[in-house]
Amino acid sequence: MARFRAVTAVLALQLFAARPGASQIAQSDTLYGCYVPSSGTMYRIKVPNAPNACVASSHLLFSFNAKGASGAAGPTGATGPVGPTGSTGPAGSSGATGVAGTTGEIGATGSTGSTGSTGATGQTGPTGAVGPIGATGPNGATGATGMTGATGGAGATGVTGVTGASGGPTGDTGPTGSTGPVGPIGATGSTGVTGPQGSTGPQGTPGAITAVQRSNGTTFSVPANSHNTYLEACPTGKVLLSFDYALGGNLTSGTIFPAVVVTMMRATTITANGTQSIESKVLNVSNETVTFAVSVLCGIIAP
Repeated sequence: MARFRAVTAVLALQLFAARPGASQIAQSDTLYGCYVPSSGTMYRIKVPNAPNACVASSHLLFSFNAKGASGAAGPTGATGPVGPTGSTGPAGSSGATGVAGTTGEIGATGSTGSTGSTGATGQTGPTGAVGPIGATGPNGATGATGMTGATGGAGATGVTGVTGASGGPTGDTGPTGSTGPVGPIGATGSTGVTGPQGSTGPQGTPGAITAVQRSNGTTFSVPANSHNTYLEACPTGKVLLSFDYALGGNLTSGTIFPAVVVTMMRATTITANGTQSIESKVLNVSNETVTFAVSVLCGIIAP
């Protein structure tokens, strides 16, 4: 057996020393091989272009380090003299400019993004301005006054008191006495019974409307951003039968409503001289002056 190991070691050294590249194996590398007993030959494994294991079960696997353990370090040799400085070499020529690279291809267009979510619903717009108040109808004619009822009859006269008995013969007339003091005022008698009320007289015929007169009225200027009251009167002695109005101006928006609103139109109380008027209130919330014209229809109601 000792002879086998010695032969194996010798053959292994010859085999591994003879293979190219053996000097490139690191000192710590382990070398592997297989021994063929029938022929006494060996071959390497686990190296390039060689099998990773013994090719037959009868072949014997063996291994050892490529080199023995490192010996002790020898003494440091003496430092050699410094060599002369070499001359500076010539500067190298500039290299040629490289060829510009080709422009890369344009990337593919990205896919379309998904549709965004629906935005929140906007707030409700402000409420529109209140429309103008309709015109007031004319006052109806006053009915005739009913007849006065008959005066009730006078109450019955009270009963006369009994006359006293006559005295003796009349004596001589005595001297006139002094006037006595005025007596107190007697109590007022009770009121007599009220007579029955007379029946209501028939309704008088309504008087005819005469002397109708239309007034083109007055055109008022309504300043911007104001709320004013305007008065249009009938001629003296005439009452208001109907009325109308018109708005005008040059608003930037081209419309009058809802920037201008007639908030109130009413007939005023008839004055002492029989004249009646129409009172109007106009609201102008625009930034421009507008016009407000009132026309009235007046007349006299015959008795």
